[in-house]
Amino acid sequence: MRPTQIVFNEKYLFSDTPYESDDFGKSEARRLRYSLYWKMYQRGSYRKDVSIWAQARLTNQSLYRAIRSIYGPAYRLGEFGKMYLWGGQLDPAAGDGAEVPSALPIITDNENIRPFISRVWTWSNWKTQKDIVSLQGTILGDVFIRVVDAAKAGKIYFEVVHPSVVEEITEDVWGNIKGYTITFPAKHPDSGLDVVFKEVCERSGDKVLYSTYADRELYAWNGVAAEWSEEYGFIPMIHIQHNDIGVGWGLSELHAARTKIQEMDDVASVVTDRIRRMMKSGWMFSGYNPPADSRTTATIVVPSRFASMSVEERRDTPDPIREDEPMLLASDPNARPWPLVAPSDIEGAVGHITAIMEELERDYPELKFEITRAGGDASGTALRIARKPAETKVVQRRANYDDPFVRVQQMALSIGGYRGIFPGINLDTFGAGGLDHTIGARPVFQTDEVEENEISRTFWEAAKAAKSAGLNLLIYLRRAGWSEEDLAEVRSDLEAEDARNDFETQQRQEVVDDDQGS
Repeated sequence: MRPTQIVFNEKYLFSDTPYESDDFGKSEARRLRYSLYWKMYQRGSYRKDVSIWAQARLTNQSLYRAIRSIYGPAYRLGEFGKMYLWGGQLDPAAGDGAEVPSALPIITDNENIRPFISRVWTWSNWKTQKDIVSLQGTILGDVFIRVVDAAKAGKIYFEVVHPSVVEEITEDVWGNIKGYTITFPAKHPDSGLDVVFKEVCERSGDKVLYSTYADRELYAWNGVAAEWSEEYGFIPMIHIQHNDIGVGWGLSELHAARTKIQEMDDVASVVTDRIRRMMKSGWMFSGYNPPADSRTTATIVVPSRFASMSVEERRDTPDPIREDEPMLLASDPNARPWPLVAPSDIEGAVGHITAIMEELERDYPELKFEITRAGGDASGTALRIARKPAETKVVQRRANYDDPFVRVQQMALSIGGYRGIFPGINLDTFGAGGLDHTIGARPVFQTDEVEENEISRTFWEAAKAAKSAGLNLLIYLRRAGWSEEDLAEVRSDLEAEDARNDFETQQRQEVVDDDQGS
């Protein structure tokens, strides 16, 4: 058995309704999408030397054969997800984010589990691995995390599983994995031959059954046994869908942008090459007899720099479409050389590209925010307005990551307790609610001192206007979300200020009375 060859099939990029035959979740379909989107992130999806499906894609979608990734928002989208979904520092103590900021603040009534979660993070190198999860999820649409039970080493840790190696999974209605099959090419430890590693995991009551294969034969890849079972009561792996559209597999952030990116790259590549040719325009010559093997007649355009090459040499010349300098051969001895420059509406083409870019930025508020931020001279108010849609999107996407991650942490603590690594925890603690916790809310974007000062100034200017309109300051502050403790402090300050003003007024009045009496 060998992994399915990745071929370009247009229907693999689309999900059907439940009433149609749906190939979206098949392993070969997912592997094509993962391969395509990952190459788009690396700006190499059109290159035939790195993608075996690239030529079929160019042909099927009638793309310019010298197309390149020129605008390439895929990289920016991937980096945005990496920076803002789970980005930032982890609190080493797995705190709630109140005292020490954390990319994953832990909210729980059971303070005893914090040091255990902290240890799992350390053993997993989670400060780095968490960013791989958010990057893979954003670009590929799916990502898996499983718990590795390294009991002999006295550790429990997370492993990020690339979705392309997951041949199939079965899940219940709550998204819990009930079984999976993992396959990928590997070297046989004994023979050194290329084989397919295969791991099958399934439930039988509370038992979790494992079996591993080399091709179709059972083989003990762990050096101990090819088949074994554990008493976990759950399969210790979770599936994160970046954009859950209800079809069982996640949607990449690039999915809806793909055709627009292709259209933009297609036109931009043609325009770029057209400008290149205009800078090196061909000429019309007279009195020229081309070589017999030049594949030309007296009126055919030929690549001038290849005129002296043999047919074999021309065949081996890379990308001649971008370098051709056409020339027209004229037999009239009185003809003069004339540059051959065809009229081109470069400005109109650039306008078309710009329109597509603007449409993409409307679809992806994070691109608009990055452009505004990169401008450098935007005010704090402009940045807040630009980032609001992006912030809303990040919060929505985070829910698809945070909830499954809580489950996998509970699994890790349960297994750690089962192995005696985390005292006071056993396999029943999970189901009894003893490991309950959530990932707390945290800001998406950090604010700098200048922005904070502008926010504060705007807030108090609004407070002053409200007070001038007759609204009590305490009411304004309460509506703004101030705590009763803070309001009590303000009330005390206001009363002290009123008393001071009354005293000063009384003093001035006494001075006036004395003057009048004298």
